[in-house]
Amino acid sequence: MTTIMKGKEVAIALKEKIKAGVTELKEKGKVTTCGFIRVGDRSDSIGYENAAIKVLSSLGIECVQFHYPEDITEANFISELEKIGNDDSVDGFLLLRPLPAHIDDDLVGMKINPKKDIDGVSPYNIGEVFYPKEDSFIPCTAAAVIKMLEFYDLDLTGKNAVVLGRSNVIGKPVAMLLLAKNATVTVCHSRTQNLKEVCKNADVLVSAIGKAHFVTKEFVKEGAIVVDVGTNYDENGKVTGDVDFDEVSEIASYINPVPGGIGSITTSVLAEKCLIAARKKVK
Repeated sequence: MTTIMKGKEVAIALKEKIKAGVTELKEKGKVTTCGFIRVGDRSDSIGYENAAIKVLSSLGIECVQFHYPEDITEANFISELEKIGNDDSVDGFLLLRPLPAHIDDDLVGMKINPKKDIDGVSPYNIGEVFYPKEDSFIPCTAAAVIKMLEFYDLDLTGKNAVVLGRSNVIGKPVAMLLLAKNATVTVCHSRTQNLKEVCKNADVLVSAIGKAHFVTKEFVKEGAIVVDVGTNYDENGKVTGDVDFDEVSEIASYINPVPGGIGSITTSVLAEKCLIAARKKVK
C-alpha cells in the first residue's frame, strides 16, 4: 500500500515547534525578525514573498521588506545588501531570485552575511552542506526534503538514492544531505546515459529537474520512495510536479503530491532557520 507523504502534516509539526521557540525568545525580550529582499516586481517573487510573510507572521516572526527597482545598479544593490547584513534588527533574510541579469549572482553570494543567510546562498553556507548540523543554514528546499523523510521515519542507511538534477539550490545539496543519512547516492543530469535504468535501481528517487510528468513508472522500482521537488505549470497553468503522480503512486511505497508536498514545508524551514539565527543572538 502506498503512503502519500503530505507536506502539510510535516509543516504543522514543524510550525508548532517554531511558534513555541519564537514565544520563548519574546519572553526574553527578543523579537525574531526576518527580512525579504526583492529587486524588481516579478509576479512569482511577489507571490512567494506574500505567502511566506503570511506564514512567518502567523508564527510570531516579524517581517520587514526591502524592495529595490529593477534598474538598481549592481554597486548600489551590493551596498544595500551589506547594510542589511549589518543591521542588527534583522536576524535573517531571504533574497528573492532570480535577480536582474545585470547583477552578478556569484558576487551577491560573496557579499551576503552568512550569519543571516537563512536560505544558504553564501559560499560559507553552501559549504555547510558537507557538514550539516541542526543550526546550519543550508538551502531550505533541500532541507525540506530531509524533513519530510524524517517525519515519515524513513531510514536511508544503505539505501540506493538517485537524485535527478544537479542544481546548486536543490540537486547537489540534497545529494550531500542524503549522504549524511548514510545513503549511497547517484546524481543524474541531462548527460546521464541509461537514465531510466539508473533510476530504476533506486530505493529512493528524488526528482528536481523541472520537467512536468517526466518521471513515469518506467523510471521507478516497485516499492521505491519517490520525492517530487519539481514545480512546473501545465498548459492550463496548473501547478504540477516532475513525477506522473497517478502512474507512479501505483508502485511507489512512499510518494508526495505536487502541490501539497515539499513546497508546503519549505517556508516552515525558512522560519525555523530565522528562529535559529535569532537564538544565536541571545546569550
